[in-house]
Amino acid sequence: AAAENLDEFECSICVELLYEPYTGPCGHSFCRRCAGEARRRDPRCPTCRASWRGVPANLPVSSALATAIRRLAPAEYAARANEAPPFVPVTERTLGVFQLYHVLPQQRLQLHIFEPRYRQLVARARQREPPTFAMAGPGAQVLCEVEITSLDQSRDGRYYIEVVGRRRLRCERDWQDNSNLRVAVVSELTDDAILPQQEATLAAAAAALTAASQCLIRVTFQRTGRLDMGTMEVLGADPPSDFEALGLWSAALVNELPPLRAVRDIRLHVLRETDSLRRMHLVQAVIHACLDELDAAPATMLDRVVRISRALLDYRELGPFTLVGAGAACVACRTWGQMAMVFV
Repeated sequence: AAAENLDEFECSICVELLYEPYTGPCGHSFCRRCAGEARRRDPRCPTCRASWRGVPANLPVSSALATAIRRLAPAEYAARANEAPPFVPVTERTLGVFQLYHVLPQQRLQLHIFEPRYRQLVARARQREPPTFAMAGPGAQVLCEVEITSLDQSRDGRYYIEVVGRRRLRCERDWQDNSNLRVAVVSELTDDAILPQQEATLAAAAAALTAASQCLIRVTFQRTGRLDMGTMEVLGADPPSDFEALGLWSAALVNELPPLRAVRDIRLHVLRETDSLRRMHLVQAVIHACLDELDAAPATMLDRVVRISRALLDYRELGPFTLVGAGAACVACRTWGQMAMVFV
């Protein structure tokens, strides 16, 4: 009976007795250290995928739960205290930066590493668990932490790696080391807190973006016969319910699916935006442009650039879009003094 009771206090990550239990906003509990490691990979609950946005970096221990476990199994809890590594809160970290272009969370890349400074970057990353480094465009102050998911090294020291974007980071300060590698002290970047009066508007925008994203997947496959199953495996079968995660997920989806693979122009805007609603509106406008191109005659590169540039101009100058029906994103354009439309 005692063993059965202890099963109720098992951490689902390490499958051991909960030690220094942390209980997330959703109500699920994990060892404090396990929760910290999981949060570094993905700021959502490992069990139910609810957002952990705004959770304190020190992950406070649930004193009531810890007391209950100590009373139920004092010897086992003491043993866990002796064997469990200490929890170290991560507020700022130092990472090497691979400067190529902006990368989104959940985006997957294959990289051929041959420059000496970046070989050193990968070697350092391999010493961490999980093996991570940062990626960004040259000089960008908003970065993306990427995790190495596969690695091969040639005899001459070059690396062939696959990485997946994990989370957004803010560069607090940076410098060039002796090997000319950019090194940055980073902290996690998350969206602004959501006020209760914003919930309904955000929920409506999320529903529209979810439908548009699923439509893009379906139409892309129907019209082109192309669907990168590896990409879909990384992104997940279903769009996330969290507003911040949904905007980032949809942006990564747009970046990978034809016909607009060259939409890097929106990546920096998506990464540095901290307003979930504005990001969802921007990504939906770009999805509309994608669907338009799939539905119409082949467009010229100039037409493609004009559509994306207009969506970006609307986003930068005018704030959130007002979505009108299923066919258009409509915005009052003070710059032009008229209504500008980006049609599906």
